[in-house]
Amino acid sequence: MAKEVNASDSQNRVLFLKCKISALFERAKRIEDEISADKISALTIIELEVRSNRIAEIKSAFNLAHDSLEELDYNEIGSKVRDDFDELVITAEVRIRGQIQKRQPNQPPCSTFCHDDTTVERTTVPELKLPTFSSGYTEFANLL
Repeated sequence: MAKEVNASDSQNRVLFLKCKISALFERAKRIEDEISADKISALTIIELEVRSNRIAEIKSAFNLAHDSLEELDYNEIGSKVRDDFDELVITAEVRIRGQIQKRQPNQPPCSTFCHDDTTVERTTVPELKLPTFSSGYTEFANLL
């Protein structure tokens, strides 16, 4: 009886994971539709970045669910669903990154690069005269 319950729980878990994977795949497809060639030009860079982040979140959830499914159903290892999902994610990311790159001017990859023409005002710290020590043991007491 206990084995039947465990088998039933396992089958229910497999069905749940398959439904979840299918839903995540559909979400990714909807995002890909939102960034189709005719619609992507209307999106701002921020909207593109948000969609890119959302795709990454969906990818993470998909991989987690699919890994769990593969542990329960060995037939899912190397399945076409994972391959199709990976291809969908790659296509969407390439399209988004390409569009962002087109819109941003070429900038050197430097975190300290100033993006506008403002000048940085430098402040100076006053110089302090530090005591010197010539390493003579008789001068050590004066150093403290």
